[in-house]
Amino acid sequence: MQLETDIQFHTNIGTIADIEQLNSPIPFKDIHEAFASTKYGEILAGNIRYERFKPLHISPQEWYTLLGDDVNNLTHLTYTFNLAHDFLTTNNDALQQNTNGYLEKSIFNQDEEQKLLLSALIHDWGEAVVGDIPFDIKTEEDEELEFHAFDQIIHEINEQTSINLDSNFIKETLLEVVFGMDSKLSKAFNAIERLGYLTTGIKAWFKSTEIQEDDPILSQNLEQLANNVLLNQIPTLIEYASIYPAVHKYLTSHEESISQAFLSSSASSFKTFEGEALLEKINTFNKARRDWFYWI
Repeated sequence: MQLETDIQFHTNIGTIADIEQLNSPIPFKDIHEAFASTKYGEILAGNIRYERFKPLHISPQEWYTLLGDDVNNLTHLTYTFNLAHDFLTTNNDALQQNTNGYLEKSIFNQDEEQKLLLSALIHDWGEAVVGDIPFDIKTEEDEELEFHAFDQIIHEINEQTSINLDSNFIKETLLEVVFGMDSKLSKAFNAIERLGYLTTGIKAWFKSTEIQEDDPILSQNLEQLANNVLLNQIPTLIEYASIYPAVHKYLTSHEESISQAFLSSSASSFKTFEGEALLEKINTFNKARRDWFYWI
């Protein structure tokens, strides 16, 4: 399968949408460009996400062209930033119209919004040092190593660029938003990340149906990616839909696609698993499917 593109995989650093409208005291664009110019930014620019689902005959550039900014480790950062911005905008618009049924945890002040946006933009910097570990197998030890990697990255940015990052503020923000488990902002950020996974999962499912005849191997791998996303993300996003208007709106807007993906799935998409592991995957997937159709 050959895909044509004008985007250079190793030089595209992503773009931040609507930056002028944010009126933010944090220079998000400058921070991202500074990071992208370091060796750490270059490492992320050369790496792909969801690699275990990419067939060997598909190049990193083709993978990126197929699934977009979320599958490049560097552009994933701006992708998540833009998703966080959309999440906050949609959330605030909905709450201005009707706050009934939503708790205080779904309302964010300006400082909280800034912390969420900053975290979205930098949350995976540490992966340039420790590597990209998939969502469903990442451990607490992996998270700790990733967090401590920020020290050397921030030091290099301050030494080599015109940006002067406040290390203490960044690490305190990351502890509260990214690496914390039970804070108000960590739950909101978790919802944003899960929406990102789901968006790419839906895209993978659509692509798998389009190329079934042309490239059955790639099609099956994309279906496996989509099903893995559905079983890991849907149950928790359903819970978040009762907290965040943005999540509720996203799920209802994509109801048809998600339903079709669930209904068209096959056991063959879990071909990399055997025995009890295979049975567990299928059972978890079936439970997520039941949860989904009960919710809608």
